[in-house]
Amino acid sequence: VPRVFKSRDAPATLFACAQTLERHPELALALQAGVVEGRYDVCCHGLRWDEHSLMDEQTERSAIAAAYDSLSKTIGVPYGWYCRTAPSVHTRRLLLEHGGFMYDSDAYNDELPYYVDVACEVSSSMRDEQQQRSAAIAPPDRPAPSAANPAERPRNPLRISWRARMHALYALIGSVL
Repeated sequence: VPRVFKSRDAPATLFACAQTLERHPELALALQAGVVEGRYDVCCHGLRWDEHSLMDEQTERSAIAAAYDSLSKTIGVPYGWYCRTAPSVHTRRLLLEHGGFMYDSDAYNDELPYYVDVACEVSSSMRDEQQQRSAAIAPPDRPAPSAANPAERPRNPLRISWRARMHALYALIGSVL
């Protein structure tokens, strides 16, 4: 599988449990090299394999922040999020409020990425950070919306990165078929 991704110059997504990599630094070092080289995209699979759907809001907020911080130190900044079992009613909003994530993979109702509006207050600094991350992965034929033109900016920061990721995914699918 890694050879197929490499032959198409596409990163593979690593679903990484933060505490596992803390406990296995040799594995973290091996994966970190792939992240640095752009072969892997990191999707946070939580701090531990906890059930977010059973957490109260503050506990979940703390678990998301701890997982993000841990993975950022061991293998690199995670762009995505994926709960072990099911998300809570708060998960998407908490991910947006945290500000470090570009997508979540907690829906099983479609195989292609899609947009979801999430009611959440987003700070301008978080929006700017998401804009920079989105620009870094935007496909060359369709640049990410510019920060200078607010009319091009979606209402929440996840939408910016999902748009770029979706275009890249559709291009990849087209090249395989």
